[in-house]
This record gives sequence, C-alpha cells and structure tokens, in this order.
Amino acid sequence: MLHFQYSQKNPSVPIAYASFYAMHTRMEIIFPGLTEEKSRRLTNLIYQNTLQLEEWLNRFDPHSKLSILNHAAGIRPLKIDDEMFEIMEYCLSYYERTNGFFDVGINSLSPQPFLKEKFTLDTSSKTVSFVHPDIRIDLGGFAKGYTIQKVEILLKEEQVENCLVNFGNSSILALGHHPYGDSWRLGVEHPFRKGESIQVFDLRDQALSVSGNVPQHPEHIISPETHQVITGLSMISVVGKSGLTAEVLSTALFAGNENERIQILTNFPEYKANSIFYSEEGISIINPIMKKTEQWIQKTSVEETF
Repeated sequence: MLHFQYSQKNPSVPIAYASFYAMHTRMEIIFPGLTEEKSRRLTNLIYQNTLQLEEWLNRFDPHSKLSILNHAAGIRPLKIDDEMFEIMEYCLSYYERTNGFFDVGINSLSPQPFLKEKFTLDTSSKTVSFVHPDIRIDLGGFAKGYTIQKVEILLKEEQVENCLVNFGNSSILALGHHPYGDSWRLGVEHPFRKGESIQVFDLRDQALSVSGNVPQHPEHIISPETHQVITGLSMISVVGKSGLTAEVLSTALFAGNENERIQILTNFPEYKANSIFYSEEGISIINPIMKKTEQWIQKTSVEETF
C-alpha cells in the first residue's frame, strides 16, 4: 500500500513524504520544495515502476521474467526484451570488474556453481544462453540498486534537484541537499542499538549501499571462492555516484578478504568503502578499505618526510 503525506507547515519549503513496501522492504521518499501535484505524480511513477521491477525480477514467482529465464536459457538460447538484456549485460560487466566476486549465478544448482562462466549473451539476436541447465540467476544483490538507478534517471528527467530515496536502509539515493543544509546527513544504524548510528555520512548527489550480516538478515552472502555462507557480525558500506554500482560493490567487497577488496576497488576509483565490525555489546570498529594507489601515495608521502 502506498502512503503519501504533504506538509506546508513551512510555506517556503513544503515537504512530501511517501513510503511503500517492495522487494521485502520499505522504500521511503522525501521531496522538498515540490508542488503536491508533482510530488504525487512522481511518487506514483516510482511506485508503479518499482512494483513492476519486483514482479519481473522475483525468482520465486514462476511467471516472472527471471524465472522464465532460469528455466529456459539452459535448454536453448532465449530471446529476452531490451531491459532484461541490459540487466544481464550489467551482471557480466560487474562480474568481470569485481574479479568474480559479484556473481549472480552463485546460487545455481549443485554442482555447477563452480563454473566461472555462467551464461553468454548474443547482442545481435538479444538472446541469453546458460552454459549448463543447472545454472540459476539470483538478482537479490542487484535488484534494489538497479531500482535506485531507475529512480534517479526518472528524477533527473523530471529536473528534480533535491530528493532522498531510502530503500530498506541499505540502498540510499541522495540528490541535492536537505532543505536546511548543504547535504543529506544519514547514518548506518547499529544492528543491536536502535536509533544509534555506527557511521554517519553527508551525501550530496551520491548513493550509499550497505551489505552484510545483521540479526534481521543474517548469513545470506556466499563466497564465490569457498561457496560457503560468510559468517560474523560485520558489514560493508560503499559511497559513490551510482546506486547500482554501490549496491554491487557492497556485496562483492563483503565476499572478499582484505587484499581482494583492495584489488576490486582499483577498478572503481570514484568509490569509497568501509568495513564495519560490531558486537551485541555496542562495540563497533570502522576500517576504510583503501585502494592500492591511495596506500602507495600515503606510504610515499611518509617516506619523503624522513
């Protein structure tokens, strides 16, 4: 159900707030400074588009586009529409750029997940072919980021300068700034201490993604190297321009060790990431994941001072 509120308590900056459930979580939207008519129209567009993507990308719905793909592409080359083809292209590209740590085929049927190449694409015929009938595609670490990207495209087409979109407190788009500041101030909530932030960000025309193990959604990311579920109380936060890339990186980085994380980030120089460790007692540790170039520059600067 879609919820919408519009407030003109401050006539100079009216505020629209909307929320709805999709993809097993809540999306919240804040529009400052727009008319009620435009806020409602944009909210309805985002709502309809998000529900449509949820319907298409739900692998548990036997009638979804993704389910049809999963059951047919291992038998014969399957022709898919432009949007699904774009999604599969994204997945291949991110697989390569994350050194295989973002793998949408990781949940394939045993024993085939050990195949590095899960599917091929034919751009001329717009078909996808699985390399084995047991391959299965899971877009759980992709769909929210892709949705955020689609929302951003829509908002920019509509010339919306300031807006906050919070998709489940883990995929966030911050356009422009808060009505009473130069940015949007957002925090990563401590999983065991409601209302207490582990990490705080000031975002402006940026996206934030957080992935990892939390009590409400524990041990759900699989290592592409060991094919075991990753355990432990930790998370990864990623900030950058693209909500989709941030979403992909937060999943890929969580699956890698320290050196692998650094190697992945060298392919994404505009993105910054942190590993977050926390405990039930409220203790938290934040370690920036620095790229090799940053480490080399810092090391060189220190050496030059002696």
